[in-house]
Amino acid sequence: MSRKVDVMAAGIPDSGFVPKSPILTFMGIRIMRPDPADPTTAICEVELTDEVRNTAGVLNGGVVATVIDTAGGSAAARATGSMAIATAVMTLQYLGPVAIGPGRATARVLRKGQRSVVVQVDMVDVGDGNRLAVTGTMNLTAGPPSTDGMS
Repeated sequence: MSRKVDVMAAGIPDSGFVPKSPILTFMGIRIMRPDPADPTTAICEVELTDEVRNTAGVLNGGVVATVIDTAGGSAAARATGSMAIATAVMTLQYLGPVAIGPGRATARVLRKGQRSVVVQVDMVDVGDGNRLAVTGTMNLTAGPPSTDGMS
């Protein structure tokens, strides 16, 4: 039985810096409020619910990739001041499953050019002692900085 996750009813916080997306709402992905002192990081989480489990009962690999892509894009947006971010390349190494949850992806900008950003992202299984489950790197492109006061 599948159900749509109501982000607001579930108490999932609004990060205030990334627009809400229907797919993130549907998957229950939370964009955590960033540390204002560190504009090069971003964190996203997802609970291990029936809607995002695969047939083995662990977090679906496509959901993992979506959480990591969201965290990496959020870090790139914060670092560049641009909401026009696109993932060009994403390479992931799946080291183990997210079996307990939540899955937490932490993204950190490694290099920022005028229009490109390189980001390292690690996902841990919080319920399994923050065991590293997935690690990856992303190359993202950024458009001009936003003029709407995004930080």
